[in-house]
Amino acid sequence: MGLQFGPMGQRDDFSAPTKRSLAARAGHRCSNPTCRRATSRPDPADSARSIETGVAAHITAASPGGPRYDESLTPEARSGIGNGVWLCQTCGKVVDSAPDAFTTDGLFAWKAQADLSAARDATADSKTLADLLADLDDAHRDLVAFGERWQAGEPDHDFDRFQESAKASMAYSNARLAAYQGDVAPLITSLIVRAGVLLGDQHPSIIEAKHEAMTGPTNYIGMRMLADALQRLRAFLHLR
Repeated sequence: MGLQFGPMGQRDDFSAPTKRSLAARAGHRCSNPTCRRATSRPDPADSARSIETGVAAHITAASPGGPRYDESLTPEARSGIGNGVWLCQTCGKVVDSAPDAFTTDGLFAWKAQADLSAARDATADSKTLADLLADLDDAHRDLVAFGERWQAGEPDHDFDRFQESAKASMAYSNARLAAYQGDVAPLITSLIVRAGVLLGDQHPSIIEAKHEAMTGPTNYIGMRMLADALQRLRAFLHLR
């Protein structure tokens, strides 16, 4: 794929206005939700120019034999904006090299998600994003410290006094859970909601963070996994 040639070297019949529209609707970023790489950069040799590194990719191929070709489409539909998705050159090559892994439905979902992300980007200022990134860093640090502090205070298990030891462990576990629900959980929930406004509730990192937030308070491994999920969430936000 490319701006001049389509899948498997076939001529790319997207018009220049269609390519510009696809790029703009995706916010000039790759529509792959796990990539989101910027697709334009300044020309280091000419301050009046930029270098385009994105491709207007066909979701269903431009001609027979190409990836995901759909014979039911009209020529106009194949070359229309509805059959295009904006990608970086790397992702464009990958999705056409493995069409069984990257389905038509999947690419349409990427396109829809990229449109929504670009719309959200237009309403979020740089301070909003910077504050959220800083708060995610703080939450990661505080969550790790919380787990380490409570783990260090775990009562010793005395098998000669099993019942008393079990009661002490249960009481400690309940106290830890209460502290977690009071001090940690509200902050984590708020951060995930704020991140969801920028990435969308169906973004993989948001779904992962919500899942880990449900299991995080159960044990120290869960807390560490939640902390790692917050870092991955931060990385996706930083890519915006």
